[in-house]
Amino acid sequence: MPYPRHHKEPTLRPILEFNPLIDARKLKAALTAGCHDESTVINILTTRSYSQREEIIIAYHDTTGHQLSQDLSSAFSSKCLKVLLALLEPPDEFLAKELDKALNRLGTDSEVVSEILCTRSNAKISGIQLAYLKLHGKTLLSVISSEFNLSLDYKELMSMLLQLRIVLSW
Repeated sequence: MPYPRHHKEPTLRPILEFNPLIDARKLKAALTAGCHDESTVINILTTRSYSQREEIIIAYHDTTGHQLSQDLSSAFSSKCLKVLLALLEPPDEFLAKELDKALNRLGTDSEVVSEILCTRSNAKISGIQLAYLKLHGKTLLSVISSEFNLSLDYKELMSMLLQLRIVLSW
């Protein structure tokens, strides 16, 4: 069976008739004490692009005086909350945190590292590296290079990706 072709465009595209103020008001109504309309919250946050979610976060704060992440934390629990909060994070920061988790487990999770780094463009890898440095105070390259659980070939491949010496063009 042939592998599916990789598409250059994201699977989640900005919605055309977008109004962050309307979405912020819908979220506030859905998060009102006692109401907790989970389907509205999930529908809004999972069908908007990250740039649109950024605008919603700002509009929500401007409209309510509250942080959306705090109101979500009050209304949701467990895994659903974890996913919703991840949707509010900048993608590069989210991926930097996921890489850190994969690298700091007992036994590096090389599948996660490979999936993140081997499926991103050089520009995205650069953004992830900057976010990693900002969040953790060390370079991703230094962390991967110091991993003793990884083979030399794997370290070399990841090093080449991180030094942007491999051109990935999907």
